[in-house]
Amino acid sequence: MPPSSWMQPQAASSWRKPPPPNSYSLHGLEVLNDAKAQLKAACAGIVSCADTIALAAHDASVLAGIPHYSVPCGSRDNRSSRAIDVLNNLPAPFYDLPTLTRIFESRNLNIEDLVVLSGAHSIGNAHCSSFGYGLHGHSHAYSIDKNYVDELKHIWPTDYSSRLYIPGREID
Repeated sequence: MPPSSWMQPQAASSWRKPPPPNSYSLHGLEVLNDAKAQLKAACAGIVSCADTIALAAHDASVLAGIPHYSVPCGSRDNRSSRAIDVLNNLPAPFYDLPTLTRIFESRNLNIEDLVVLSGAHSIGNAHCSSFGYGLHGHSHAYSIDKNYVDELKHIWPTDYSSRLYIPGREID
């Protein structure tokens, strides 16, 4: 989660949180807000929001079973956040590998970075709006096991809505 997702509004009419790519998936801000409040009380102005998020992501990843890794601290926070910057800098969920590779290389990231950052999104939920178009009538979009595609077609609606209901739990 980029630190810009955590910023408070400057003016209610010009701000919305979070931007569309994260509108259904950004959860847990209350935990980060609590951590930041405790840090602010103990050492105001020392630990940035960016570092708080990086350290929280590290701890959550390790708890999920990812091996421990070092987290460099000392990042500074941005002073502003614009939704258009998010939209212009996040790869779309339907980009193919050559397009993703090109985007990552343009930011001095390699294929290993692409795999790690893409794999991080496998923890959690998938949203129909991100890939439903590839299931119904667009078989060229994915080259995955046909039986798995058929199974997914029974779960995901044809309207690619943002909400999916699984018995016993609502996934937004």
